Amino acid sequence: MEVTNLSDSGSGSLRACLEASGPRTCVFRVSGLITGKSRMQISNPYITIAGQTAPGGGIVIGGPTQQGEQIFISTHDVVIRYLTYDGNNPTTATGPDGGTVGFELASGNIYNVVLDHLSGRWWGNKPFLALSNDAGNVHDITYQWIMCYEPNAGHPVGPMADATSGSARNSTNIDWHHSFFANTGHRLPLVDIGSMRWVNNIVFNWDYYAALTFGGAKMDYIGNKYVPGNLNSGNGNHEFDSDPNNNDPSDQSDNCIGGNPCDNPGPPSLYLVNNLGPHNSSVTTSPNDSGQQNMTQQGWEGGDRGGDIPSSWFRSSPQQASTFPIQADSVSDLDNVMLNTVGNSQHLDCGGNFVANRDSQDARVIAQYQANGPGNFFTGQFNAPSIPAGSACSESEHDGIPDQWKQANGLSTTDSTLYKQTAPNGYTYLENYLNGTSPK
Repeated sequence: MEVTNLSDSGSGSLRACLEASGPRTCVFRVSGLITGKSRMQISNPYITIAGQTAPGGGIVIGGPTQQGEQIFISTHDVVIRYLTYDGNNPTTATGPDGGTVGFELASGNIYNVVLDHLSGRWWGNKPFLALSNDAGNVHDITYQWIMCYEPNAGHPVGPMADATSGSARNSTNIDWHHSFFANTGHRLPLVDIGSMRWVNNIVFNWDYYAALTFGGAKMDYIGNKYVPGNLNSGNGNHEFDSDPNNNDPSDQSDNCIGGNPCDNPGPPSLYLVNNLGPHNSSVTTSPNDSGQQNMTQQGWEGGDRGGDIPSSWFRSSPQQASTFPIQADSVSDLDNVMLNTVGNSQHLDCGGNFVANRDSQDARVIAQYQANGPGNFFTGQFNAPSIPAGSACSESEHDGIPDQWKQANGLSTTDSTLYKQTAPNGYTYLENYLNGTSPK
C-alpha cells in the first residue's frame, strides 16, 4: 500500500495503511511530517511500515498539533522501521497522565513486534511504552537501533515496560539492543514485567538514576555503556537499581495500589556482564563480578535507597536465547558499531542501497555525545528541522520496488506479481529491496 500524501486520514494516507487488514507493507512515495490528530492504531496483524522507502528527508510523525498516541499497536506481527517521532506539542500538558506518546504497545495480545531504526525526541509523556493490561499481554518484542533524546523537562523519562490491570509475570522478552539515549532524566529503562534483555545500549547524560527494575523482573544487562554528563555530575546513584517489593501494598512504586497487578513478586533475577559506567570502568567476561556488582544497588523511583544487592539475586547464566538471538558486540567498540547508523539515519536509494539520511537534530545529539558536551531536557529550545521533499523512484507497477533495482537484477518491470514472488534466497523480491539485499 502506497502512502502518497501527508494527510491524517483518507486514501493514500499512512493511517489508511495502518488501519487496513490483511498482510500489507506501507511504502512511501512522499516525505514530510505526518500528524495524527487522534490515535493511529494498528489492530490487524501482518504489517510492515517501511519508512526507509521515503524519498528526501524521510517521514516524521507527531509535531505541534498531534493528539493521542501517534502509533498504537494492539496486535501481533508488526515491523516498523526508519521513522522519526517528534513529541513536541506545546499546547499539551506534560506528565505521566497526559502528554505526548510516540509508539505504544497495549490493549491486546501483542507479540512478534520489531521496532527498528527509529528516532524519538521531545516527548511529553513517553517515547516507547509497552503496557500489559486486562486486554492481553505484551511479549516477544524487539526494540533495536533506536535513538531517544531530550524529553520535555516536565516529565523527563525514558522507555518503560509495565503492567497495569494485566499480568506483569506473563509480560516477557521485551528486549532492547543497540540503542542510544541522551539527555534523559531516568527510567533507562524502567522494567516492571517478567523479563527483558538490555544489550549493547549507550546511555548518556541521565539524571538521578538510570535503570530500575521492580519485583521479580528477570533482567540481563549485557555490554551496556553508561556515560555520565552534566546532568548527573556528582550523582552517586548506581547505574542499575532494583526494587524487590512488588508484593508490598505500601511500596512507593505503586505497583500494588489500585488496579496494578501483584503477580510478579520479588526478588529480581539479575545477570550482568561487560557493562561500563561511573561505578565500573573494567571490561570483563566474568558475569556478576565485583565490578558489575558495584554498578547495582537496591533502589526505587527516587534512586538508591541503601542496601547492596544480595548475592542470591544474581544469576550465573543469561536467559535462554530467543529464536533469533541478540548478537552482542564488544562494549569497548559500541561507538564504532552504532553511531553512524543508530536511529532514523538512512534511507534506500533507487538502486537498493542504504544511504546516509540523518537530520540535523539527531546529528547534533550524536556530536554532543562524541564531544562529551553539555545537554539538557527539552524546554522548547530546539526547532524541528525542515524535511526535504525529494523525488520518489520510478516504479512502473507501483509495488514498492523501483524499476532501477529490478533492471539491475535482471527482473521484469511489467510483472505485477513480482513483488510477492520468492527470490532464490528465500525472501520475496520486495523484502530484498526493503532490506538492501541481493535476491540472488
